[in-house]
Amino acid sequence: MTGVTGVTGVTGVAARRWRVGVALLIVYAAVAIVTQGLSSRRARPLFDGFAPPTPYRWVKPPPEFTDNQPPESAERTIPLSDDGSEAANASTTDAQIIVTLPRGAVLAHPPDTALALKITPFDAPAVAPLPPDQRPVSNAYQVSMTYQPSQAPVPKVDSSTAIAMTAASDGDSLLYLPPGAQQWQTIASRAFGNTHGRTGSFPGPGHYVVVASPAVTTTTAPGGPAKSGSGGVVAVVGVVIAAAGVGGAVAVRSRRKAAAARTRQQRRRQDRSRPPRRRP
Repeated sequence: MTGVTGVTGVTGVAARRWRVGVALLIVYAAVAIVTQGLSSRRARPLFDGFAPPTPYRWVKPPPEFTDNQPPESAERTIPLSDDGSEAANASTTDAQIIVTLPRGAVLAHPPDTALALKITPFDAPAVAPLPPDQRPVSNAYQVSMTYQPSQAPVPKVDSSTAIAMTAASDGDSLLYLPPGAQQWQTIASRAFGNTHGRTGSFPGPGHYVVVASPAVTTTTAPGGPAKSGSGGVVAVVGVVIAAAGVGGAVAVRSRRKAAAARTRQQRRRQDRSRPPRRRP
């Protein structure tokens, strides 16, 4: 009897844990799939693309942007050792650009002890002519990097360094202009969440701009975020609710099965405790 009761208790705990685990797994999978669809970034799908973008800040705003605020610049000093630069992120306070350097992205440069990274916004057409049929949907940002205290320019960075830029409307390319060059280069990039911008590898110091080809038609409302951002949140919430419903149905079925199993065990115990019938 004691052995049977102990097994029943363990089975009940395991069943409850299984139900909770299945429900959480379904909800997580649904959110991960939908957020991965909203953004092509592979990392941290649960945190990608939830917050709608804020109104873009232009150096020289298009006429339809009537309530423009000037964009921010940024400066960051990064320690430098014999192993190279420390891991660091450099971004403007308006979050329109971020440069991510892994540890050792910039090689050591004795006797320099630091790396100065500066981000400055410009009007893209004023920097250099853009390729035909390409229109800027962001500012052009100059990223300069110099060793300190020598102020020698940084010639190159590790290929694992990354850049991400938001945009005022949907862009499909990220352009790069090396120092001293006159022609923009297209670098490999992908959509940056629901910020309308792009993200990709950071080749090194120079100018960067997000552009749109004639194939891109979706734009933001003047002075505000596009409707597609809130739509993504609604989609995520809808799928989570649906997944929670599925998880609830699974839990109900599991409870019914567990109750039926307990009933059968109780009946078997009762049958065993009854005295055997005497034959007449």
